[in-house]
Amino acid sequence: MNKHSAMFEVMMGIENSILNKDAVESALLSLKAIRTYERDRRTHGVRRVELYYEDIEGDWLEKWGEEDESESKRPQLTN
Repeated sequence: MNKHSAMFEVMMGIENSILNKDAVESALLSLKAIRTYERDRRTHGVRRVELYYEDIEGDWLEKWGEEDESESKRPQLTN
């Protein structure tokens, strides 16, 4: 094995350990969010949705599909 291939293998090992660490951290954050949501279900019942969403009782369903005012004022990106 030459010097360059050995260095490449070391770098790939470091990169893989970083990616694995990020995956583990992401999974832990997901589990924490799930546990919190489940705890809120036990505490608040079906009303827990109000903890996560604004304007539950509003007219959002009637306005579904209408363009948001802030989106219409946003400049269009061109390629």
